[in-house]
Amino acid sequence: MSAIVSICRVPSCRAKIARGRLMCLAHWRMVPKIIQRRVFATLSVYRERGTDAARAQYSHAVDDAIHAVRVAQDKRKAASA
Repeated sequence: MSAIVSICRVPSCRAKIARGRLMCLAHWRMVPKIIQRRVFATLSVYRERGTDAARAQYSHAVDDAIHAVRVAQDKRKAASA
């Protein structure tokens, strides 16, 4: 793994992650593939163009990924209750 420089973006997680990663692998696997693809696509456009609009689209994709993790966690809690 690359040098650890950040933590998982999921608010309840303190896992250390490598630079360039959005979240830890356990949480990333909870994100539906369609949202994962959107995160990668919007990041690519943001890196290429660097515009505020591209940044906003990437930010929204990241928010959707984090929300997807929360939904998955809530479902797991409900199923185990």
